[in-house]
Amino acid sequence: MSDRSDWSIGSESRFVEELEVLDLDVPILLFGSVMKTFDMRHGHYRSSPARTGWALAQCKNHEGAAKELRSAIADKRLDDDNRIILYQVYRAMLFRECSISLGKGNWKVCEEQADKKIKPVISMLPANLRKRVAGFSPE
Repeated sequence: MSDRSDWSIGSESRFVEELEVLDLDVPILLFGSVMKTFDMRHGHYRSSPARTGWALAQCKNHEGAAKELRSAIADKRLDDDNRIILYQVYRAMLFRECSISLGKGNWKVCEEQADKKIKPVISMLPANLRKRVAGFSPE
């Protein structure tokens, strides 16, 4: 995922499709590109949560990716920063799924749908993290 890519609707699906043709586990690959670690090599690519979520919405197994995201967000063993990052990925994914189905001009509707679908996930977070996710927007 080059930062110079065209991220309009449908453009990143080519990237995801190419990875899936190679029989790669695309959701795991994308999770790895966005999560933080203390021992990251210099020059390692790190994706943004919004772009990762948008790409995950294009995966063949996007329902499975969503389930894994919800599970990871709820996992108390995962550090707070990565739980927040995965929350942002999941919210962006929900927004993108809506924008794919409804079309480009329905941002407000997609924002509302994503907010509605993400509420159960927010309740999985401790109070200090719920405060940090308040007002996050994938754009």
